[in-house]
Amino acid sequence: VTMFADLSLDEYQVTALEEAMEIWNQALLKHRKGKKIFKFGGQLQKHVGLQNDYMNVVSLTETWEGDVGEQAQTMLLWEGTSILEADIIVNGEKPFSILDTGEPGKIDMVALFVHELGHVLGLLHIEPTEKDPYTVMNPYLARGDVVLRVIGAVELNALVCEY
Repeated sequence: VTMFADLSLDEYQVTALEEAMEIWNQALLKHRKGKKIFKFGGQLQKHVGLQNDYMNVVSLTETWEGDVGEQAQTMLLWEGTSILEADIIVNGEKPFSILDTGEPGKIDMVALFVHELGHVLGLLHIEPTEKDPYTVMNPYLARGDVVLRVIGAVELNALVCEY
């Protein structure tokens, strides 16, 4: 899956996206026989946003039209059971952090991208359980939390079912 960043993302946000893709690549390495699942296609020279153009693009919007509580959305274009395109749009009205340690009151952008890339792979939200309280597909990402950067067995098992 080749992901592009549009011009609305700054260099730190692009780095966070690349880090999130590498987290998925490392988690899936043995399942993919050493082949990476995500590849960064580069930063586009213009703002693209959500379009049915068969390109997987990540963008940020300063004016959020979705639910006020949402931090991002992944829009998938399906044909039958195949995903043809996946666009991620990030709510630019939210405060984000790219620090490995997190920042109080800010949303960890790497964890957010790990979550949204899970949707790109076709995963739905997974409610945390007592046995696995830290699923990256948790529908809620707490501010200042960097724990949800780690892909666990629950996500890997869900992907095995999908593919």
